[in-house]
Amino acid sequence: DVLNKYHVRACCCLNLEILDHFPEIKDAMIAANWDYMAHGLYNSRPIYNYTEEQERAYWQDFITHLQEMTGKRLKGRLGGGAGYTVRTDDLMAEAGCLYHTSWIIDDQPWPINVRGGRKFIYVPYTGQTNDAGMLAWNREADYFLQMIVDQFDTLYREGAENGRVMCLSLHPHNIGRPNAAKHLDEALRYILSHDGVWNTTADDIAEYYIANYYDQVSSWIAERKAQP
Repeated sequence: DVLNKYHVRACCCLNLEILDHFPEIKDAMIAANWDYMAHGLYNSRPIYNYTEEQERAYWQDFITHLQEMTGKRLKGRLGGGAGYTVRTDDLMAEAGCLYHTSWIIDDQPWPINVRGGRKFIYVPYTGQTNDAGMLAWNREADYFLQMIVDQFDTLYREGAENGRVMCLSLHPHNIGRPNAAKHLDEALRYILSHDGVWNTTADDIAEYYIANYYDQVSSWIAERKAQP
C-alpha cells in the first residue's frame, strides 16, 4: 500500500514457487505492475552443483514459468539462496537476460564480459539501505529512515554530475511491520519531493544503460586496459 501510494513499482527478488503457492501475492504484484528478478525456486534449493545443461534448462524453465504466470520477461537475478555458478552470467545472457545484482558494489551499473559478446551488466544492489540490517544490527525503523535520507542526499548531490543508482532493498516481514511502514512512507515522500529523481526498477535501469551507456563505458574500459 505504501509503494502504491507513491506509484513506486518494485522489482521483486522472486523465489519462483511463490507464484504457485500464494496466488494472492502473485495477483497483487501483477496489479501493481511489478518487475521480477530471479532469486531461485526456493531459498533452500541452490544451483551451485548444476552442470551446464542443468543450469541452462533451469533458466529456460524460470523464464517460461514467469512469463506464463505474470506476463513479464525475466531480465536479471540476485543470487539469493539459489546462488549461481561460474557459468550463470553466460547462460543468462544466452537466454536473453540483461543483468545481475549480486556483487553489491558501487552505485552505477557496470558492463560484464560474457560468452558470445552479448551485452550484460551489473545493476547496483545494496547491503546498506536494506531493511535486513534493522534485524542484523538490532536497529529500529527510524534509524533506517535516517540512513535512507543520508544516502539519498549524498547520491542526489553526486548525481547532478553523473547519474547514481540508489537501491532500497525491502522485505515485507521487516518493512511491513506496523511500526516500520510509516518510516518507509516518510522516506519515499522525502525522496520523491526532489526534482530529477527517476523512480524505476532494475529492469528499466538495465535496458536504459545498455541502450545509452554500455558501448561508451566498454570503450572507456578498453582504452585504459590498453594503456602501458
